[in-house]
Amino acid sequence: MFVSVQFPLADLRPFVSDETGRLSAPPWPLIDPARHFVRSIGGARERPRGGVAEWLGEGVYCDAQKAIRFETNAESRPLAGVTLRPLPRRLFVTGHPKWAGAAVRLDVSFRIQPKSPRRRGSDLQLDPLGVAGAVLQLPVTILDRPEHPIPLMMAGKGIAKALLHCTTSTSKISDTLEWWLRPGRPLILVERTAEVPFIDSQPAHSDGPVVARHAAATFTSARQRVPIWIVDYMPWAERRDVRRLRIHLWRLHQEREILRLVLAACIEKRLDPHGNDALKDYLARQSDRLRRSRLGGVPQKSLLTYANALDSLVNKEDLDTLHEVLDSFGPGLKYSVMDLARSADAGSGGTNIFYMESGKMMVSDSSQHISGDATVGAVVGGSANVSGGNFQGSGIQQTSQEWDRLITTIDLSRLSEELDKLRGNMRTTATEPAHDVAIAEVAQAQIAAAAGDRDSVRDHLAKAGKWALAAATAVGTTLAAAAIKAATGL
Repeated sequence: MFVSVQFPLADLRPFVSDETGRLSAPPWPLIDPARHFVRSIGGARERPRGGVAEWLGEGVYCDAQKAIRFETNAESRPLAGVTLRPLPRRLFVTGHPKWAGAAVRLDVSFRIQPKSPRRRGSDLQLDPLGVAGAVLQLPVTILDRPEHPIPLMMAGKGIAKALLHCTTSTSKISDTLEWWLRPGRPLILVERTAEVPFIDSQPAHSDGPVVARHAAATFTSARQRVPIWIVDYMPWAERRDVRRLRIHLWRLHQEREILRLVLAACIEKRLDPHGNDALKDYLARQSDRLRRSRLGGVPQKSLLTYANALDSLVNKEDLDTLHEVLDSFGPGLKYSVMDLARSADAGSGGTNIFYMESGKMMVSDSSQHISGDATVGAVVGGSANVSGGNFQGSGIQQTSQEWDRLITTIDLSRLSEELDKLRGNMRTTATEPAHDVAIAEVAQAQIAAAAGDRDSVRDHLAKAGKWALAAATAVGTTLAAAAIKAATGL
């Protein structure tokens, strides 16, 4: 059994106008493992299996063994009957060149096996929720404070404070503000190999093997609630698919948590959006990324509903304040952020089925429900029982065949040109607020088409609506009209 705890951290200093004293080295994300390190934490290392194309910064990390330590022999005490082996702790720092180093996380991982030789290798005999709860309560110390052991799940604030100190010029440490580096909600991932297939037969709509099932629950202690993701992999699952899904789930939580912390700082008026190009660029890129229905062949929209069920991006009472704060941005960006914030306040307790289609694309269904002990959930591969939670599902959601046929034949650069022409026409004929929303979606689709991002093109055109389709038909942009029709199903 593989268990990993993630501590997401938002480094807000790239968005602060005042001099923060933040060290320029390592120059994330352009870090050189041969010579860079984080003071008092450790040196840079290349990830043995490399990064992934979908997520920047996964190929290089900082060795964080010194950042967080376990009490001597304490790691085995709370887990009777099992052997717990800590794995290397890793610090990942990512971000775009305009806001380099803003997205941070510390991964603390373990390998867990039953001590009995008869049970060794039988992951499914271990209670995943019990293991997760025990790991979260392991006593740890942060950096050089051995006199203050705390439960692992409570370590986020100490890690953020220590990292702020380690990455600030010694002449400026006394001037640092604690809110510049904020901890997000931790997440624990439990991975197991299923000894037998966990579905009776292959889903009728899939043409590739089911890879895994993914269920979500929570652990609550000391008034803190931590999400638990439990992933069971089929015996035949390819290692690269396992790793790809793991990194996607891991980064999805990290990026969402950091966006939540950035928006909170804006609402608190600690960050000023006016004239803040780095903040504008961050919000534009991250809101667009998290609004996509899929990323890198992995569906993410349905997965986000479970995160939203646990914790909203923005509290309902703060939405008006956020709307006012974003007034200095253009209507397209403002709409993109507000749409994500509003859609994120109502999560679902549903479940999903994921399977592989040709071309290594994961497809999901969100037509199911969950009952039992788990508070939030998703199932990959069909019915499952996780610590009393009975997951039931039926049906597979298919990708629009019309869109699939269209997107493989069209020239995206030509589509981008037609969308640009369509957007100009729509701006001259808009008369209602809803028209402005449609124009913003067409603009986002135009940008995505120019970048070759087919999934994002579809996501935005699907929201453009009937008025955009009518405008495309009237202006004679036949390719744009066909794309909107296929994306919306009109």
